[in-house]
Amino acid sequence: MVRTGAAGAWSRSPQRARGERPLWIRVYPEAMTDHDRVAGRREIADALFAALERRHEVLDTIVEADDRRSAVEAIAALLGISRRGSEAVMAMTLDPGIHPCRRR
Repeated sequence: MVRTGAAGAWSRSPQRARGERPLWIRVYPEAMTDHDRVAGRREIADALFAALERRHEVLDTIVEADDRRSAVEAIAALLGISRRGSEAVMAMTLDPGIHPCRRR
């Protein structure tokens, strides 16, 4: 990671710090169309929505899983979503749901 700017913002890669596009886009510019990006985002949004609707079951599934991989697979099976969607559910931050965070 590269530190840039006076405010200390961190960029994700040296290429981004130099203003370059990621390698996979430079090599395969047609690799992902806008439609593909929208479909991917919608898939993740639908998975997160389904997980929030069934949050108690999802949390029970996560607690009962032996490791992250089995939790991702169990969430995918429980909600009937893709692996990408279940990875997004596992990456979801739950901090805003606790009482001190809600009071702010």
